[in-house]
Amino acid sequence: MPLNINEDLRKRLSPEIVKSLEEAAKDTDLFLGSGTNYIPKERFDEVNTSLKDYKAQIAERDKQLNELAPKLKGHEDLEKSVTELRNLNAKTVNDYEAKILERDRNYALNDMLRTYKPRNVKAVTALLDHSKIEFKDGALKGAEEQLEALRKSDDYLFEGANGNQQVQVGVKPGNVGTQQTLDETLSRAFNLKSGTK
Repeated sequence: MPLNINEDLRKRLSPEIVKSLEEAAKDTDLFLGSGTNYIPKERFDEVNTSLKDYKAQIAERDKQLNELAPKLKGHEDLEKSVTELRNLNAKTVNDYEAKILERDRNYALNDMLRTYKPRNVKAVTALLDHSKIEFKDGALKGAEEQLEALRKSDDYLFEGANGNQQVQVGVKPGNVGTQQTLDETLSRAFNLKSGTK
């Protein structure tokens, strides 16, 4: 299998590097790319397999219902049962597509969250107003604005500039004027007897 390198990356690499990569990967199937629009193969395979299974199940059910339809003439109860089965199939399709859409939305949100580098993904996700986040055509709308606002208001939730500040428990900045004040504060915080007078 040849080495596949996307055009953007190929332009950035020297011809010597491309040649050496092609030689090194001559017996393997390898893809090299740059950018953020790629998905892991495992994720693609998972979605692709579930979609194929889903389509096969629905096709088999529809085939069975179509085979029964001519036999139902004059049997109102059976016709009613087939109609109910068709409605159930339609509901199953809608439910399954909703689950796939929700999973894709969660993947997109997690991908976006990774770019913001939260210290705790679950905590930041819980702080978002999910009713204001719209997922349409593979893109999230409303999440980026919320994350930016959250980063400004609560920057300690994210790695970066002000998120690494150390906080002293029980000691307010500006109140530590003397060693005695510090000793008293620490003694109160840890219920110790103060050694200073």
